[in-house]
Amino acid sequence: MNPNYRGLEYCCNCDEPTGRAGRGEDSIYCDEHDLGPFCSDCYETHVEVVHENNSPDYGMANWG
Repeated sequence: MNPNYRGLEYCCNCDEPTGRAGRGEDSIYCDEHDLGPFCSDCYETHVEVVHENNSPDYGMANWG
């Protein structure tokens, strides 16, 4: 369990609350890289850098 857990879900990148309800509900995860949960801003960045550049090594090392 996330040590920050206080009934809130936190973004795996920025540690801010996601405003979402958990993986079984509407949380944002990248199943391809088994990462998450994300806030919507960090997920958009993840998609732009990691997926749209088609270079997971570049993206994972250079975003966030």
